[in-house]
Amino acid sequence: MRALTGLLTEAFPAWEKFEPTCWVYQAIDQTQDDFGDLIRCLDLAGGRQDFITRLRDEHPINRPHHAEHDKRLLDAFTEGAAFAWAYDVAQIGLPHFVQSPGAPDVAVGDVWIEAKTVRYSQEEERFQDEVIQPALDRSGLIMRGPATLVAPPAGYLEKFKNHFDNALLKWKRQDDLGNLIVFFNMSIDFGISRRIARHEVIAWAGRAEQQTRAGIVICDGYNWRNPLYQGSTTHRIQSGLKD
Repeated sequence: MRALTGLLTEAFPAWEKFEPTCWVYQAIDQTQDDFGDLIRCLDLAGGRQDFITRLRDEHPINRPHHAEHDKRLLDAFTEGAAFAWAYDVAQIGLPHFVQSPGAPDVAVGDVWIEAKTVRYSQEEERFQDEVIQPALDRSGLIMRGPATLVAPPAGYLEKFKNHFDNALLKWKRQDDLGNLIVFFNMSIDFGISRRIARHEVIAWAGRAEQQTRAGIVICDGYNWRNPLYQGSTTHRIQSGLKD
């Protein structure tokens, strides 16, 4: 059994009662193989059961299914990616998920890690729901035509800034104790220049780290093994823990 199928069937044993459009239903039904390395890190570090609790919290089984539940479930996988990065890439110790409301998502020693997802725009999500997914359901294959690549809209960086401010607020609730790393998982709309978007996000992250004591890690599309950005503050925190 593939790692994702095993995890989801353990978390949601009655998955066949879900709507066929549900992400969990489709992932199990299609035996998808996403997040295999992430799940293996959870198992090695003893985080599997706490992560299953997070999945159930974000994707309730006792109420009608809503697309927002799937989004929140995938946000939980961002938390899982932050956990796996801390354990297997940064190697800063044995992480654990924090269950306290209003606190950062993951802790490793005196390091807090807050996981944030920067999603596609509402327009892109609507197009994927209304056009892309139905076409995939019909034929299993979809191609989008050529697009004029443009710079990301001004609101794109605002998502990062707002998430970062929220992470700092959660850190403040812990009396600013220890260190904070904000772990971003980002998505970029079709038609947006990935080169420009990545350049602008990296430039913003460098400025944000200089203005605070918090570190920043940014990955694109859950690629936690190869972060797009891992700043000097993050490296300082890593070095301090390994010394």
